[in-house]
Amino acid sequence: MDVIHRTTLEFRRSVHTPDFPEPAWKHSPDMTAVAGVPGIYWKAPADWDAVGAGPEVQTAPEQAATDAAISAALSALNRGLAVDEVDINAESGFHIRAAAEVFNKRDNYIINRLDEVQATLLAIKATTGGTANIRDAIPASFMATNTRTRAATVQDYKDIINAGEVDP
Repeated sequence: MDVIHRTTLEFRRSVHTPDFPEPAWKHSPDMTAVAGVPGIYWKAPADWDAVGAGPEVQTAPEQAATDAAISAALSALNRGLAVDEVDINAESGFHIRAAAEVFNKRDNYIINRLDEVQATLLAIKATTGGTANIRDAIPASFMATNTRTRAATVQDYKDIINAGEVDP
């Protein structure tokens, strides 16, 4: 005999019915209305005790709400796993922390360059006198631009891991 749980809509085929007692389980439900429809889109009928009662198919708005709830739950789960992954002492945790460190070093370098440019502009602004004085306040060069190849960035990433900078 087939059974379906009246609350969770868990469906089981060919079960030993004493293991699935009424009223929690509906014995011999009519499943024709939901044939070929994924179980996530089933809903309980208005009256489980009606003759031939069985689950019904959700309406289109109900299915959209189910999809949205599943998507939101999956996103929340994935965010939680990703956040937890950063702190674990496993390969993925090392990768994430090393990548963050590479970006952090690069960000700090860029901030230092911007600070230097800002200080120079403030010095130019404070310069008095003629055009020659203003020109003299402009440095011949700023701090060297540190461009890196992808290979250099990858090596920096490896060096950060090998130096233990991202150990938990």
